[in-house]
This record gives sequence, structure tokens and C-alpha cells, in this order.
Amino acid sequence: MTKEEFREALKPIGAGLLGRPSQQRYERPHFPIRTIGDMLLDLAEIEPWEWYGYAFSREPLNGKFNDDQRREWMEKSLACGKEYAGIVCREYKTRDPKELAKAMGMNVSYPEFPEKTDRVLFAEFRVPDKICIYMDAVNKAARLFLNPEVTRVLTEGLDVSRLLLAHELFHFVEERYKHEIFTKTEKI
Repeated sequence: MTKEEFREALKPIGAGLLGRPSQQRYERPHFPIRTIGDMLLDLAEIEPWEWYGYAFSREPLNGKFNDDQRREWMEKSLACGKEYAGIVCREYKTRDPKELAKAMGMNVSYPEFPEKTDRVLFAEFRVPDKICIYMDAVNKAARLFLNPEVTRVLTEGLDVSRLLLAHELFHFVEERYKHEIFTKTEKI
């Protein structure tokens, strides 16, 4: 900032201090409003492996890694998920998360809200065999599906509770194969 720009920036403050406030009013910037459907379309264009930046954004050690490392771990994690999903689905002869959970001996419950938490929680796996799918999140998602733009992008057949169950089942699979599965054996 030049001296002249700095002086101009200070003028309204000085005028206000001297009892001569400016008649100029603050005007909020105007941004075009984007629909949730438009935002979802943009997000759907992102390839799964390209989500590495977001996936690592809350990782405490994130600053210690470079983008090549993050990208490599993301690609390996996705490949790991596909590989073990295939193993489990072949073993139990189904791709249905509810049938998989039953066949694996999981205790699945659907409480309305999580107990005693200070964070947003959609579902959770508790060792050794408990999965909770929190219906508050599922019901909020169901309300989003009332919007045709959302349904168009995410498909009418998406069942959020089954999606969450499938995700939590992977944590059980991680425990079962913890001595060999990439997501448990990769050390930094």
C-alpha cells in the first residue's frame, strides 16, 4: 500500500474522530446465488482420487506432507477399499450392506442422536462389533432428497443409511485384516 492509499484509507476514521462522519454507507458485496444442485454438479465432477486435499485437511500432520504423498496415499486407500470390498462381498456372496452386517455378526442400531459428543457424527463403529447409524443425519439427508436438483445428481436410489452402514463396515474389515490392510499397516 502506498502512502497515498494509506492516507485515503485513514480519512474516514479521522473524519469520524473529529465529529464529521462520512455520509458514505457500507454496501455489502453482491454474489450470485448458486443452487445446491449446481454445487453438487460441480462436486460430482471431481474424481475420487482428487479429494486428497480435503481428505487430509483435518489431519494433524498434514503440513508434514507434500501433494505427491497425499495423492499417492489417497490412490492407495481407494484401491485398498475396492480390493477389500471385493474380498468381503465374494466371501459373503452379497453386496448389500445390511446383509453383510448380519452375516458378519454386527450389532447395528439406529439411534436418533449420538450420545455425549461435541462433533458432528453421522455413524460410528465401536470395536468389536457395534455400528450406530444416527438417524438425525439420515433424516436431514432425506429432506435434501426432496429437492429434484439433489436427486438428479445423487440418484433416486441412494439410501444414506445403507451408505453409512457400508462405510462403517469397512472399519470392521480394517480391524479384521489389521495386520495386512494398507489403511492399518501404512506408517509414516
